[in-house]
Amino acid sequence: MKVGDLANDLEISVKDAMVLTGKPNQNTNLTESEVEQAVQAFERQKPDEVPTAEKPEALKAGGKEVVLFWSEVMNHTLIGKDPRTGEQILLRFKDFRLPAEVGSESYKTIMASGEPDIRIVQDGPFEDVGDAKAFRELLEEKVYTGQHREAGAVRGMGFLLALFKRSENDEVSRTLLKNGVAGVIELAVRKKSYKQLA
Repeated sequence: MKVGDLANDLEISVKDAMVLTGKPNQNTNLTESEVEQAVQAFERQKPDEVPTAEKPEALKAGGKEVVLFWSEVMNHTLIGKDPRTGEQILLRFKDFRLPAEVGSESYKTIMASGEPDIRIVQDGPFEDVGDAKAFRELLEEKVYTGQHREAGAVRGMGFLLALFKRSENDEVSRTLLKNGVAGVIELAVRKKSYKQLA
């Protein structure tokens, strides 16, 4: 795993991941023990509080508020602006997701795009039964893409798993083992919701 991959998994900036690991750049390879130590250090510094009611979509990461954007397109790309140079850059979703620090240029670009297939992941279920039903139907439509309505290994499962944070991987794995893909969809409906950009 590279430092940049760790940053994506922990939903923090690459700069924070370099500080956390003590490595000089995002392409530096990490050993398993270095990854484990970095994750433990990150967990120790994470605030225990849940996001405030004013910003329920905001996750706390390394003292910064980070929003997880979730796209229906696996490697969605938007054109943004580099805050240092003012030049255009590509914002690339990786495996249906892109964490962005609240107030950053990436965050502003995505929020301003108003694209209907990009959503903000929120912890906590939909309160409205109709919204929860529509969420389940969306997940089932995107996950069961095989010829015989089996779960698509890359696109289908990737879309579903993009809803969950790294810290939730153990629960997701146990659910998948015990209850299959339908169980993970149910877990998502019970624990997650989303907010449209516009």
